[in-house]
Amino acid sequence: MNLAQRIILIVTFFIVLSMALVPPWLYVYNPPSHLKNVVKSERLAGYYPFIPGPSLPDQKELIQIFDITVGAYPEVDDRWIAGLQFFSTRIDGTRLTTQIVITLLLAALLYFALHTKRPQAQ
Repeated sequence: MNLAQRIILIVTFFIVLSMALVPPWLYVYNPPSHLKNVVKSERLAGYYPFIPGPSLPDQKELIQIFDITVGAYPEVDDRWIAGLQFFSTRIDGTRLTTQIVITLLLAALLYFALHTKRPQAQ
């Protein structure tokens, strides 16, 4: 292993470590089960440190983020459509996995591209 390959391995380690420590997060809207037309949805919240993670914005911002029509169900109080109890956050595992796999593939390509053959002893 030559110096360039060692550098690639070290840099890749720190990139993957930073991806794991500051992962992508999602805001999740899980509506009450009695609303038939409303489905669970997710929106990108951004990149935040693993601990503590993102905090939920206030209710008005969440309604805008998810484009929830308040008052669409006159028979139901709006607290039971867009109440904070129906929102949460979680790590976007698919995006994080994709980022890490692509980083490792690029690192492997660079690692093998920088491989130099050693002269054979005669």
